[in-house]
Amino acid sequence: MSALLEVTELSKSYQTPYSRVSVLESLSFQLRSAEKLAVVGTSGVGKSTLLHCLGLLDRPDSGRIIFQGHDVAELTEDQRVELRHFKVGFIFQFHYLIAELTAVENVMLPLLIRAESRSFAHQQAEKFLEAVNLSHRLSHRPGELSGGEQQRVAIARALVHQPELILADEPTGNLDPETATQVFDLLVTRCHELEAGLVMATHNHDLASKLDRVMTMKQGKLC
Repeated sequence: MSALLEVTELSKSYQTPYSRVSVLESLSFQLRSAEKLAVVGTSGVGKSTLLHCLGLLDRPDSGRIIFQGHDVAELTEDQRVELRHFKVGFIFQFHYLIAELTAVENVMLPLLIRAESRSFAHQQAEKFLEAVNLSHRLSHRPGELSGGEQQRVAIARALVHQPELILADEPTGNLDPETATQVFDLLVTRCHELEAGLVMATHNHDLASKLDRVMTMKQGKLC
């Protein structure tokens, strides 16, 4: 199976008022097409920073990220934005839904950003909300949904444009254990249907063990 992502010697640090803090130190790994990978570790070890670099929300200090055979460092800013909009889906611990919009309107957003028609965006949003068992919540706003329902809307929003890569940062970390398992199972099932690669950062070893492969991070390094 071909590599979707190739990461080589990736490093990232941040300047604080007192010193420069290393967050990622020479990380190297591959993600195969449609592979589901868990990155486990405690808070503060660099999991979120890694996902931000993979999703082109942040730039590493050094190292290479090869996405579908292309070195992302060679992309223009417009090309980076286009890649994020067409190829990558993000899910975070906190759903970041827009409070004033309904569930279906929130899910439509990635398609509208890509200049798809409203009718097409609405049709696809309904389809993906149905896939996460929320067809009865289309017109509800986030404040009218439970925490698990909000995260399922966030999953539908991340998948509606059918990206090749899903980046999930503690997507179940804010949920009770039963709801977390339900949301996790929905996410993995939908990713499998789309044949999308998944990198999920989590501290939940039980859920991580259900994915294809597990990497452990400690102090910015893989071990």
